[in-house]
Amino acid sequence: MSFDLPFELPVGWEAFTVDELVKNKVIAKPLDGNHGGTHPKASDYVESGIPFVMASDLSGGRVDLTACKFITHEQASGLRKGFSKVGDVLLSHKATIGRTAIVQDNDHDYIMLTPQVTYYRVLDESKLSNIYLKSYFDSRFFQNVLGLWAGSGSTRAYLGITGQLKLPVIVPPIEIQKVISRQVNALTKKVTVNNQINQTLEEMAQAIFKSWFVDFDPVKAKMNGEQPEGMDAVTASLFPEKLVESELGLIPESWEVRLLNQTSEIKYGKNLPKTKLLDEGYPVFGGNGVIGYYSSYLYEDEQVLVSCRGAASGKVLRSLPKSFITNNSLVIDLSNSILNINYVEPYLKGCNLEEYTSGSAQPQMTVANMAPVQILVPNEDILKLFDEMVKPLKSKIRANERQNISLAALRDTLLPKLLSGEIELTSRSEDL
Repeated sequence: MSFDLPFELPVGWEAFTVDELVKNKVIAKPLDGNHGGTHPKASDYVESGIPFVMASDLSGGRVDLTACKFITHEQASGLRKGFSKVGDVLLSHKATIGRTAIVQDNDHDYIMLTPQVTYYRVLDESKLSNIYLKSYFDSRFFQNVLGLWAGSGSTRAYLGITGQLKLPVIVPPIEIQKVISRQVNALTKKVTVNNQINQTLEEMAQAIFKSWFVDFDPVKAKMNGEQPEGMDAVTASLFPEKLVESELGLIPESWEVRLLNQTSEIKYGKNLPKTKLLDEGYPVFGGNGVIGYYSSYLYEDEQVLVSCRGAASGKVLRSLPKSFITNNSLVIDLSNSILNINYVEPYLKGCNLEEYTSGSAQPQMTVANMAPVQILVPNEDILKLFDEMVKPLKSKIRANERQNISLAALRDTLLPKLLSGEIELTSRSEDL
């Protein structure tokens, strides 16, 4: 291999380029989605069909096959490449660099990739495990190499297939790969359980939000002379008994429609070069979640974030307490607002903020782009009550998220610790 490694490999471990693995028929030649005129456009998206997977759809080691875009079977069948199937390892290589996933079992014959994502398909499982390959892609060593070669941090960060073929892949003996895969699987299962719990808790919070602030069920019940279902009289008394016309359509009487920038301060995060990221410390939020850690934080409390650069622009996130927010996100600062984070986060998620982005080659969301965004402002007592009801649910969700971050860090440092000799792993190893 022409790439010089900055460390010595353990006995029995080998290093190959991606191209060498292809020539040895260990993996198929990596392929990404369709470029140019054949690339599906936003106007081609449909409600259901073949998943059309972007970098932002790679989350938690899996592909988000519910929130992703879809194209028709007819359009997909007419494309040249980008057909990914169960078991493929996915790697984002354009704009949003280094996100990974393994295509999980699903009800589709295949999924389609955008030009942002490459699939790596293992052909010889006696020599390479797809679970190990993903864990290697997640390692700090590989991420640093990929980021350097792709010009990570630039608005035009990109590493095409030709460049990817030169990337180094460290391959331990298959027995060691299997042990690493078992460890990774155990960590991934715990993360999956936490995510399932969080989904249930989110659905509970969302059900209350939708009933009160989208469907206006308590108001409609009172309009019909009924007691709002599942609500005591004191709580019901806080809701108006009439709907009135507004810029957003019918809303409860006495509630207001305001511009978001009139009820909060919208500002950019702070630049932090990737070279300054640490393996531990305070979480650092980029445009798609935690990207590492740093020695200090910018915000004591949780913040509503809006991704402002790349394919994820317009995506609404929520930071952890004591976090550093990079300039890949806008911060919706509510410190001087009657609104609270538990109300604003789901409200903005329902606003389809992607419509407010700008930029052709590289989507972006600016403070100016957010200027026209409107928000419904209920009365303060209802906002406080909703906040009190949802806080315990969100607290449990945050605790699970913090544990998932720790589990992911343990997973991602496994390979570096093996290479440095900090830990030893044999084919009989069961626990770290």
